[in-house]
Amino acid sequence: MASARGFAGVAKRCFGKPPAALDAGESATLAAFTISPQLRTGDPARFEERRNRILAAMRANGTLGDAEASQAIASPPEPCAEQEARSP
Repeated sequence: MASARGFAGVAKRCFGKPPAALDAGESATLAAFTISPQLRTGDPARFEERRNRILAAMRANGTLGDAEASQAIASPPEPCAEQEARSP
């Protein structure tokens, strides 16, 4: 992911779309990734916990409704398409 620049570049590289087209789970996944990229591969459970805390904060501040936040939290984080391509 070294060639991706900024949030828009990472969104395009990982999800194939611009930030405005990301759903709540994808947005929270990228936010968690930018906060602590090493958790993505080093400790997936902690990474998911961080992403879920971001979703809970989005619900608490009114950015997400209860149903949308609950649905996103219930879904596991989607892997970055580039990371999948590199996996054996």
